[in-house]
Amino acid sequence: MAVESSESADLPVFDRDVACPCCGYNLRALTTPRCPECGLTFSVAQIRSGVLRWNVPTWLDRCDPWQPHQVVLRSLWELWRGALRPGRLLRQLDLEGPLLPAVLMLVVGVGWLWVLGAALAAAAILVHTVASPAAAVRVAALVWAPRMAVVCLPPALVGVLCALLPFVLGIPLGGWRRAFRLGAYWVPAVCLWGVVPLGVGMLVVPDFALELRWAAPATVLIVAAVALLRARTKALRGWQAGLLVVVLVVMGVVMWGLGRVLPGALELPLWVHVG
Repeated sequence: MAVESSESADLPVFDRDVACPCCGYNLRALTTPRCPECGLTFSVAQIRSGVLRWNVPTWLDRCDPWQPHQVVLRSLWELWRGALRPGRLLRQLDLEGPLLPAVLMLVVGVGWLWVLGAALAAAAILVHTVASPAAAVRVAALVWAPRMAVVCLPPALVGVLCALLPFVLGIPLGGWRRAFRLGAYWVPAVCLWGVVPLGVGMLVVPDFALELRWAAPATVLIVAAVALLRARTKALRGWQAGLLVVVLVVMGVVMWGLGRVLPGALELPLWVHVG
């Protein structure tokens, strides 16, 4: 655990092995809150919580927001990187970064989810039905993709709300700006874990995938829980872990109901034939 009197020049900042989040240097026995290897400094709140954070600007933060091609490509990169390493967002996302890139990440990231969900659903409809390509794309874009995104959003938002609890990240976010920065990058990335399995499942085994429609949001919830726990550098207290378990159980019940939002078959709805 961190030493309370860490401000003293005679006492070590940490009395255990703690790796620098930037370079990996062992910070044990240091008497100043600064890494001698890379120069990274730590706040008193980080030292007392035992959670060190390295605020790293994203690739989208460093782009020109008025260049659409940069925003589209870099948001896609951040979407996939965040999905593959959600714990990195909790430990290293620059919470002091600009607000505009976060807004663009949220909007364009949800747009990418819609495009990916529509593409997978259209492919599944074409493979397993006799629909024309135009009808398949129309139904996938207007019916399947929006519902896939809506079903995966609630568990991702729950993950953000859990991350905002002081004992989860170990540092106070200090206002809505930081919270929005975290949520804007977190929500699209974690939702990807629901959209992709559901779309691939429909493409490979449609009947089985549609019977397990609750599995997509449940996967999102599991990924969020694992990322939250791995972002910690010290164990949660008993009541804190119990609270997270209760949240997961309640959301597990909600997941079963959210799965009912998706259609029960890949067959085209009647309005497509009438239109």
